Amino acid sequence: MKKIHSLLFVIAFLFLIPVLGNAQLKKERIQASYLVAIGRLPNDAELNWWNQQNDYTLAQLVDAHRNYMNTTNKPSKAGPIQLSYFLAMGRNPSTGANSETQYWTGRNEVCWEMVLQHVNYINQNKQLYDGVITNAYQTVFSKAPSPTELTKWKSQAVKSYVELVYSLATNPPSGYTINPMAVMTAMNTYKDFTNISFSNQVVQEVLTLTGGNDLYSKIKNGMR
Repeated sequence: MKKIHSLLFVIAFLFLIPVLGNAQLKKERIQASYLVAIGRLPNDAELNWWNQQNDYTLAQLVDAHRNYMNTTNKPSKAGPIQLSYFLAMGRNPSTGANSETQYWTGRNEVCWEMVLQHVNYINQNKQLYDGVITNAYQTVFSKAPSPTELTKWKSQAVKSYVELVYSLATNPPSGYTINPMAVMTAMNTYKDFTNISFSNQVVQEVLTLTGGNDLYSKIKNGMR
C-alpha cells in the first residue's frame, strides 16, 4: 500500500510540474509587461488580477497596458512619461500646456518606446547630449564635466543617462570622488528593474517584442 501511495504521489507531482512552470511563466510575463510598458512591477492586487485572467502573450499584455494608458486612463501615463525622461536624460519632462508631458500623453508609446525615442532624439540633436552628460556627472560626482570630458563622451555612441551613470560610477576618473547617496537615490528610481530576474524564456520574449532593444537588460546593466 505504501508503494502505491508513493507511486501516486510521484505521478501527481509529475503532472504538477508543467502547471507550476506555466504559472511561473505567466507571473513573469505579467511582471515583464509592467516593466516594459509602465516602468515598474505590478503591485499585489494587479498581479492577482492578471493571474485570474486568461493566459496572454507578453505582447498582448503590453498592448493591454498601452490601451489602458492611452484611452481608458490617460492620467496614468504621467508616471511612465516621467520615468522615461529620467532613464534617458536624467531629468523630469516639462509640464503644462504645450509641454513634453502633454506631447507624450497624446501619443501611443509605452515606457520603453519613449526611452528609446528620447535616446534617438538626442542622437539626432547632439547639442542636447551635453545636458545628459552633465546630469550624470552631477549625480555621480556632484560636479559638472570639464570641456575635455564633454568632448570625450560626445565622440562616442550616445548613451542613456543611466548607462552614463553606470559607466562613471564603476570607472571614475582618477581623483574623482563618488557621491554614494546620490547614486543610491538614482538607483531607487528604477529599483524594480534591478531587483528582479527573469527566466531566459521571458528575457527572449522581451528581446523579440522590443526588436532586440532590451530595455530590461539595459536598465539592469545601468546600476547595481
